[in-house]
Amino acid sequence: LPLLALSVVCAAVTAWIMAYAGSYAAWTLPEEAHPFLIAGALGLAALELAWPVRAAPLREPTRSLGAIGAVLLVRQLGDAARLIIFAAAIWTRDPIGAALAGGIGGALAAGMGWRLGAENLARWPLRWIRLGCSVPMILAALLIGLSVY
Repeated sequence: LPLLALSVVCAAVTAWIMAYAGSYAAWTLPEEAHPFLIAGALGLAALELAWPVRAAPLREPTRSLGAIGAVLLVRQLGDAARLIIFAAAIWTRDPIGAALAGGIGGALAAGMGWRLGAENLARWPLRWIRLGCSVPMILAALLIGLSVY
């Protein structure tokens, strides 16, 4: 249960960071740059989803929540979900809405992973799910990027 709570907190913190980064970019950069930033963020998210995940079994000897939290924060800051939050904050200029949506989605994903457990998650075709999610993301990035011209 403490690990689930830590996962939810990390999801909320990283969603907040990326939402405010996107909102800051939206308010400081010219309006003409927004589609490029959004397309770039979605393209990077698609690339991150399509990239094969080669996760080695964890060998964390201390089971320290601090160490686990630090690793979660760093890994989540560049993942596809946070890049989408960044793009949504640029598009809407609403950091609170983007952070809430991203934080709730991250909390639900953490809860689902915790509830299913590693054994049940290993049965899911996660590679194909990630690839399936990357296809519409890259199409959206291309359409947004090409719509500027």
